[in-house]
Amino acid sequence: MLGFILINTFSGIFEDKVEPTSQIETPAFDTPPANIETNKLLEVKKIELLSKSYIPSENPYGYNYLSEANRLTIGGEFIWAKINIRGETVGEGYRFLTFNFGQESGLINAVRKSKNRLDVKKTIEKGGAFNSNNPINVTIDLLSITEFGTTQDEYETNGATKFIKFWDKMKLLPPTVTYLLVAPFTETGKYGGASINSIEIEYACKEGSECKIELCPSSMKATSCLAEQLGIEAMNDWCTRSKLCN
Repeated sequence: MLGFILINTFSGIFEDKVEPTSQIETPAFDTPPANIETNKLLEVKKIELLSKSYIPSENPYGYNYLSEANRLTIGGEFIWAKINIRGETVGEGYRFLTFNFGQESGLINAVRKSKNRLDVKKTIEKGGAFNSNNPINVTIDLLSITEFGTTQDEYETNGATKFIKFWDKMKLLPPTVTYLLVAPFTETGKYGGASINSIEIEYACKEGSECKIELCPSSMKATSCLAEQLGIEAMNDWCTRSKLCN
């Protein structure tokens, strides 16, 4: 009862106040500058993985995997890590993209309809179907949870799509060596039909960390890349955890 009296009393205080004008002005500025997060607050570094455009072989996930995938050395702690993929289709029809990073693969912006087929309508709606009027231009945030189309083996248990944070799917966290592969395919499920012109990684380090991502040439051993690009200590750390250096 006391609460009711108090509310009544306070509400009466404002009964004789003048109503505000019908034309209320708003502040001139109510949004931050464009890209302030990346351009002003973070020191973003960029690395281009491709020296030339490529069209994948008939089976880039088979015996050609190690020669077609990009091998990366990764060290330090990151607050930002994104992959920008650019390309163009060759010939008529839609093209789609498979993406592999570390131990995980998926279909970019795609939705499965069955183990061997895509839901074309939903994939188009999600932006995962590319043609001459819609060239390949996608960005993958490695540090955020993102929706991808499942692989064939995953479809039976996970359904049409999955939510994944690719960074957590590396076999070993940094310092480490991992692989990245982007492979387009056609409406008939054949690899090819599009040229990948650029795979750019942009990243920023956590405060106090000297993070780095480098391309490790296929002609070099993983240990040599780690030692040369990240230092002997990073190489020894990786060798201890991976047990691959004996």
